Amino acid sequence: MAKYVALDLGKRRVGVAVGNNLIGVAVPSESFLVSGDLMLEIDKLVSHLMDYDPSVIVIGDPVSLNGSSGIASSWVHEIGNEIARVGKIEIVYVDERLTTRSATRELAQTGQRGKKLRSRVDSASAAVILSSYFDTINGHDS
Repeated sequence: MAKYVALDLGKRRVGVAVGNNLIGVAVPSESFLVSGDLMLEIDKLVSHLMDYDPSVIVIGDPVSLNGSSGIASSWVHEIGNEIARVGKIEIVYVDERLTTRSATRELAQTGQRGKKLRSRVDSASAAVILSSYFDTINGHDS
């Protein structure tokens, strides 16, 4: 059974979700604030991610709505490449278009608002990213 960690990378916050390929369920885990340049905090980030003992790290790729890569996507790939290099782990990128909107809507339906919603939306977005990846590898591409 492979363990997966998904990341919703942002300049201010990083959302984390965990899951395994056997049951294909993604669970929001945590989100944390970035205190500066995430690239300068790669060692700390990788050390933290390795506590989950993942086989693969799935990272949301913020491609534009027309499917093209832009500055944000390039930044995410740069961070992902460093995570792979430092952690010696496989990185998979998943289209994250509209995941934050979807996660925000799901959290709002549970009655969460304001600061509570903002504090959980990044890890919920990471869970949506990981669920999307599980759907793809299990042949349920949506």
